[in-house]
Amino acid sequence: MSNRQAGRLLLEMVSIVFAVVLGFAVTNWDVARRDRARAARALDRIALELDANLSGLAGAGPYYGTMAERMDSILTTHGDGPAMEMDIPGWRGLSPPPIRTASFRVAMQTGALENIPFDMADELAVTYDSFDDFRGAVDHALGAVLTGELRAVSSWRAVFALCAELAFAAQRQAGHALEVIGPRQGT
Repeated sequence: MSNRQAGRLLLEMVSIVFAVVLGFAVTNWDVARRDRARAARALDRIALELDANLSGLAGAGPYYGTMAERMDSILTTHGDGPAMEMDIPGWRGLSPPPIRTASFRVAMQTGALENIPFDMADELAVTYDSFDDFRGAVDHALGAVLTGELRAVSSWRAVFALCAELAFAAQRQAGHALEVIGPRQGT
């Protein structure tokens, strides 16, 4: 083999290696681009979900707080007794707002959020935990109503005070999460 043939063979080998490396780089870039687009779509849906939850919680916290205050007044003026026998202005029971979590759960299950910054993912997880805390308290209270454990004004007052606190905390947390993920196309 002559020097010229060896040079040509070396050039062809370098060209092939360069083409393969370039192909891998383009493929990796395309996969990363698609992952970022999928995460952006998931964050758009989560932002819509957070907005909807904020709307529901905006009315729930004040309602629960007002009911707790009214029950404080009843306890002061009438003492403790069965809440259902009391006339409590504005009473509409627990009536929790719907709290949506589907977009976040689907994004987590499909891995759509695996490439977002950790601080953002952590903020979203804490937010959805606060939604779970609120829903858990309401569910527990509804269970107590059904079993007859929740009758006295003082017990209802405690439930409404807790629900108010958790609704306000979830509302603050959701607002903060929206700030962290930033403006989205869908909101």
